[in-house]
Amino acid sequence: MDQHVETGSGHLHDFGHPSMVPVLRKNDSCYRTPARESVPFTRHYLGPRNFILTRVTGRIDDSELREHVLALNSEAADLWAALELADCRALNDVEHLTTRGATEAAALESGHPRAEGRRLAILVGSDPVVFGLARAYAMFAEQARASVTVNRSLTDAIESLGLTAFSDEVAEFVSTATP
Repeated sequence: MDQHVETGSGHLHDFGHPSMVPVLRKNDSCYRTPARESVPFTRHYLGPRNFILTRVTGRIDDSELREHVLALNSEAADLWAALELADCRALNDVEHLTTRGATEAAALESGHPRAEGRRLAILVGSDPVVFGLARAYAMFAEQARASVTVNRSLTDAIESLGLTAFSDEVAEFVSTATP
């Protein structure tokens, strides 16, 4: 079931994945509403800071990660100098996510404006498997990006994105963004 979504800019985006649903905009930010009970990826935008927050929750597999990257490439193609944070602290089932799947998804960033020369911080909890998969993703994403870091604290992630001057604003945005 393909969904064509008109964003606030008037552009149509094709999100051919059931977890991708219309963008809702309010006060220079937009977010995704789940189309099913447990959507592993939600995206939130903080327009004034060119900041994209992706929340990753529950269980993900290779194909869901791939679909997420492709959708984000399309959705955020018009954003310039975007800074991205992938919050994976609530990711608790990676049994069906492989190193190969993570690296192939990361390679999909190459050549896309949202990633080329931009910064990405991946925020993980204490699970060593999630940390390892995040590092595998980062190694391939670094080929397209200015920097990619894997962090265990939100403060370190904000610092790695160069948003220290706005750390309170960004931390509040991250804490209030619904998964």
